[in-house]
Amino acid sequence: MESGKRLINLTRSKVTGDSAWVTAGFATNAFSSLFVSILLARLFSENNVAIYFLFFSMVIVLSAITQVGLNVTVVKVLNKPKYIEFRLAYLIKMIFIILASNIFLSAIIILTPSDFFTEIITIDQNINQYLYIVLFWVLFFSLRSYLSEVFRGFHDIKRAALYQRILPNILLMLFLTIVYIFQLNIELHTLLISIVFINFFLICISLPRLMAYLKVLTYKPGVQFTHILASGGPIVMGQSIQFLITQSPIWILTIVSTLESVADYGVATRLAAVVSIPLLIANNVIMPKIAKLFGDENIAIINKTLNVSVIASSSLSLIVTIILVINGEWLLFLLFGEEYLLAYDLLIILCIGNLINVVSGSPAVVLAMAGFENYVMYSSFLAGILTISICFSIIPTYGAVGAAIAASIGISVLNLVLVLFCYKLTDAKTYLQMPSMIANKRA
Repeated sequence: MESGKRLINLTRSKVTGDSAWVTAGFATNAFSSLFVSILLARLFSENNVAIYFLFFSMVIVLSAITQVGLNVTVVKVLNKPKYIEFRLAYLIKMIFIILASNIFLSAIIILTPSDFFTEIITIDQNINQYLYIVLFWVLFFSLRSYLSEVFRGFHDIKRAALYQRILPNILLMLFLTIVYIFQLNIELHTLLISIVFINFFLICISLPRLMAYLKVLTYKPGVQFTHILASGGPIVMGQSIQFLITQSPIWILTIVSTLESVADYGVATRLAAVVSIPLLIANNVIMPKIAKLFGDENIAIINKTLNVSVIASSSLSLIVTIILVINGEWLLFLLFGEEYLLAYDLLIILCIGNLINVVSGSPAVVLAMAGFENYVMYSSFLAGILTISICFSIIPTYGAVGAAIAASIGISVLNLVLVLFCYKLTDAKTYLQMPSMIANKRA
């Protein structure tokens, strides 16, 4: 009896500790991302701020593609019983796939005519000199992200949070703070190189602990590259299209509008992202647990876990949304300056879209962990086409406001479709349920 209680207490302590580290990771990410944006607004012109947001957007999308969905697949591989004896083989071959995809991406961009990007996007004529730095950024970003998910797969949530979100953002924030305090004059390429170095440095210091985990595994052949790609393919398609939903507005805005509008949109996006933090925390905490529960085929506990998660995250997100809607103009003026006050309308629209995302819960996580990755891809493809269509329809007329509307509609439609697929295929209810609905179900 005592040993059972001790086990329960240890489990609760582990879950609480995991939640604390994930919470710290996303809280740090939100604060430092905002702080970085604030410092960028103080250190660089609006045009350079816009270019930074464009490159950051590029890295997010391209790193999702070069990871080939393996950042999600690796958590499942490390936790489902049928993969246990092949774990080391999976991990090693996944690294080779990520490296190969980055080399392939680099070759495509290097072989692209030098004036291609400047003809499509009218920004700095020296953009091509930045692209080579961005390629290294994509490489190290994707490797760091994958290694962080390996730690998560081993249930080392502390290191996953440190290397994925806490340390990268803190180091960049410290670098820009020093530049700002000492009034150092730096160019955009210096900023980009510093970001690349931070990612490379974090990969290096994470390797010793990672090798300690791998030493206990036995290499067993039999894992085919085609099998890995087949399992990650639907996920990368879904992830890539999801990122296109959120990132295509800023690129289309760049093509048809001004860099000032891009800067406003980027600032509003960073501030509105705070609304989604509770859901991101919940997703990262429950991902390995959902994978294990589906292995045990325990849908009742899955629904209970999802219900607690969505109620907690939705409550916090609603409070944040109300604060941003009421005090948004004042916050924009205080943090970024008078020239960014035009971002207030964008902030409200993006907050609403993010709130809808939160109350939908974690359908993409559930579908991926249950083996229905294809449906994430189908849903994302549908929402992606809708978002891009809306972007081209209204951004030329409404500018940044149109971009915010398109992004919010796209993410809302995506979540609606995912919730429906999730319930139909797994009987899991990820969305926020009213207390009366829960009471009736229990009755």
